[in-house]
Amino acid sequence: NVGRGVAAPGSAAVSGKARSVSADAAYKTVLPSISEMGLLAPGVGWAANGISFNITRNSGRSWTEVQVPGLRGDIVANLWAAASPGPSDLVVASYAGSVYGSCAHPTGPANSHGIELPIGKMAVSTNAGRTWRSTTLPGCVLPSSLSFLNPNVGFAVMLGGPSNPLRPALYVTTDGARTWRRIGPMPFNGPIDFANSDDGWGVAANHVEPEALETSLTGALYRTTDGGRTWQPAPICPVGSTRGTTVACETPHFFGD
Repeated sequence: NVGRGVAAPGSAAVSGKARSVSADAAYKTVLPSISEMGLLAPGVGWAANGISFNITRNSGRSWTEVQVPGLRGDIVANLWAAASPGPSDLVVASYAGSVYGSCAHPTGPANSHGIELPIGKMAVSTNAGRTWRSTTLPGCVLPSSLSFLNPNVGFAVMLGGPSNPLRPALYVTTDGARTWRRIGPMPFNGPIDFANSDDGWGVAANHVEPEALETSLTGALYRTTDGGRTWQPAPICPVGSTRGTTVACETPHFFGD
């Protein structure tokens, strides 16, 4: 579904709602059926299903159901990436529908061979999801991975765009996801994690599902030491010593330098 929709960039303050869900001392989670989950920072994680997006900030002792602006419909299908640069900070990227024209094709509708273009939304909260600032991403791009160093500086692997919708590119923001600057093309598509503004790591994926947080990893680990301008394969994952064995790396996570 890559290559669908664009809207003019803009931002708006949006109020969010939260509901706490308890868990006992043995960390048994009282949550509805969960189909996707992930670690964002020490003690901070998310869990989602088709109808709810939940955050924990105390290693799973309690959970808060958060309503993220722009994240609607099937939550798992439309949730593309998430990051937590600080204890109360949350950045969520989502697919928010599609439009015709303006970015890759001037006309529509579909019966005249118009191309649907994606609308990517970025929602940022600095108070644990109580309130949000929402921004529409320009240029027909959708983030497949996010890595934030602090509430202002972050990197994103973007898919889409008018020239080559399937070629991933790296973008950087220095103003809390209000605006993004393209750094350059990526030699792989997959999750990334930056330890600082220069050093980052990523894992190549065969493809990105519509849910984007689900990637099929090839096990190829890449590293950058110049802020994402160039990437080199990192021969850390050993080749399987047993015949017929495949060894795959997952993305390393850094919590500070």
